Amino acid sequence: MKRLISQKITLIASSLLIGGLFLPIAGLYAEDLSSALKEVTEKVGEISGVSENQTLPENEKEREEVRIRKEALSKIFDLTLLEDKDLRDKLSGIEKLTPEQEIIREKLLAMIDENANAYAEMRSRLANLAAIEEIKQLALDFKDWRAAVYNPKFEKIVSFSLVFQERAILATAYGRFEKIKLDIERLESAKLLKQADLGEILGKIADTLQLAEQLNRQAENLITKTLSEELKTSKTVLIISTKATSLATPAASTTETAASKTKNLKPPSVKALVEQSLGQVRISYKLFLEMAKIIKSKIGI
Repeated sequence: MKRLISQKITLIASSLLIGGLFLPIAGLYAEDLSSALKEVTEKVGEISGVSENQTLPENEKEREEVRIRKEALSKIFDLTLLEDKDLRDKLSGIEKLTPEQEIIREKLLAMIDENANAYAEMRSRLANLAAIEEIKQLALDFKDWRAAVYNPKFEKIVSFSLVFQERAILATAYGRFEKIKLDIERLESAKLLKQADLGEILGKIADTLQLAEQLNRQAENLITKTLSEELKTSKTVLIISTKATSLATPAASTTETAASKTKNLKPPSVKALVEQSLGQVRISYKLFLEMAKIIKSKIGI
């Protein structure tokens, strides 16, 4: 799915359908997002079809291209709204947050709400456009807005959500481990197994899950500290003029504060910590399978 979405995004970008707009949503798997992206991709084909149609007069080709480009850009706006919904759902679904983390979540949700005015203004501009170059310019303005305003918000929200999604995965692994240990105790009580048969591998699994938990906790502490500091001072203001050429953002954006500029030492990556933690969870599941083989051999299955 990830490769398919990436390929479709590349097709959209390479087609110059909307002036080189690139949508960084390859990591999102929601069905409605994939469906919306498919609709945009289909518009790329329609553009090509109009250009290659030798039976249409030039003025009619231009009218058709304007219509399709406007529809495509409108669908791109819809796609961004679906991204917002997906991000909101991810944030709202997180459980067992500390008071500090609850404050972070509310501020991140407010960041999503901030996008509404930008969408309304861009749709208003689009409705009044009648020339291909004007539509391309709006697409470029939208691309600039995403790069300067939307993507920094996106990265913060995804990083925050990722940590807690991984925490849930880790909890599931721990739950499975506890269930397996209970099953082993029953087999020991039935004299089908000896504790020595599985002591070593049980120890490996416990160590692996403990390391995964430590890495996840580091990621949680890091994202909480980082966002608490950034969200205290960061502000985002977006002005998209009704004129086709203007997009303005403030000197201080959501991606960088004056304090962060002065720091030379970069903290460890939240993403890297989560990936390492997930790697340990994967190892624990491989050990589960190895343990199952040992148990089968010992009880004669």
